[in-house]
Amino acid sequence: MSFLEKPRVLFYLLLFLIFGVYLSTVSRTVSFGDAGDLITAAFEMGVPHPPGYPLHTILGKLFTALIPIGEIAFRVNLVSSFFGLLTILLIYGIIYKLTKSPLAAFLGGSFLAFSTRNYFLLFCFVYGLALTNHLTIVFLAPAFLFLIIVTIRPSLKRSDLQREAEPKLQAEAKEGRTFPGSLKTFFQELFRIIPPKIIGLGLILFFVGLLPYLYLIPAASHNPLVNWDNPKTWYNAQELSGLKRILTRADYGTGRWTSTTASVIPSGRPAVYQLLFFSEMTFYQFAGLGVVLLLLGIIVLAKKRNWIDLTFLLSVFLIPSAGFMIYTNLSYTDSAALSALERFLIMPYLGAAIFIGWGIKSAADFLKEKLPQFDYRYFAILIFFPIIFHYANVDQSKNYLFYDYGRLMFDSTREVVIKKDDKAVAQPTKA
Repeated sequence: MSFLEKPRVLFYLLLFLIFGVYLSTVSRTVSFGDAGDLITAAFEMGVPHPPGYPLHTILGKLFTALIPIGEIAFRVNLVSSFFGLLTILLIYGIIYKLTKSPLAAFLGGSFLAFSTRNYFLLFCFVYGLALTNHLTIVFLAPAFLFLIIVTIRPSLKRSDLQREAEPKLQAEAKEGRTFPGSLKTFFQELFRIIPPKIIGLGLILFFVGLLPYLYLIPAASHNPLVNWDNPKTWYNAQELSGLKRILTRADYGTGRWTSTTASVIPSGRPAVYQLLFFSEMTFYQFAGLGVVLLLLGIIVLAKKRNWIDLTFLLSVFLIPSAGFMIYTNLSYTDSAALSALERFLIMPYLGAAIFIGWGIKSAADFLKEKLPQFDYRYFAILIFFPIIFHYANVDQSKNYLFYDYGRLMFDSTREVVIKKDDKAVAQPTKA
């Protein structure tokens, strides 16, 4: 057996390859966007912009303490790269479990790891932890709701549920105990389908996931430099501050998906324009070839009539990407809107990578069948395709633009500096 057919070998090969590429391209200092806010908050254990990103802040501080080399900014930047690496390895495991092909898993993970959108993993942005702290996570709800329904549907047959529940409900109705007796019967049957231990475990894990937000209260109490909304109390009406404001993102507008400064497509056929733009971004994302393999993977699952996997993965891929673009209707000709859009494609492209894995698997099987003399292991050279295509464009290791800008700005005002703090911006000005 060749080493390219050994899942464990390819797993570690992918691990060291991504680690090397990410380490060589990660930003060495402060970069653009929210990087300065998040890095400063992590270093001084402060409170960054809403909703506070406590988990990212805590992990950033941990990385600054454990990593002995590089600037503080570099160490916090590694949070994104590290968890991005773990995500790619998880995708490798999922593709291998579905296709039973180590090579398909290796290449599917590679196309995702070295795609253009993943340059967000090369500097300090919360997207290295996925979008678990962002409103757009709800765009995954349809996919997971579908998965839950098809998983428990066999338990919802009339013979299994209603046949036993109806006599109890009829007896309760005759006795005038329609409610809450019927509600009690409902939960009894629900717990028969889904064991209470599973429901209880789910609730426990849900609340455990919220525990990092408790960090915001003591963090605000020591009055750090970065202390957005000062959440040491629940709500302060006079100062318009408090934990309530930061958790509800009141400064941005609760429920608002994007910045109010980003322009939108005013009229015409916005859905058509957004779909065309989504197609263009996806083509560039996976260097063209990846899109061909993605479409091939969709076709393969459809031919296999694997409707559950196909529907779930299409929902993960299309609803948070094309669906999000159509919903927000941001103008992709506006640089602020484009910056807002492209970062949200990290999450849905996880589903695309799994389709690419299926496409590679089917292409390799086809060639083995039609051309027995062809060594399908030559597919391994595809690993270099996304690296060569995107490396120069995503490399952040030499990007000192914002570092130099900040240094020169402060150098020009080194004699007398007054800090003007309007919650969002602290800027130096000459007296």
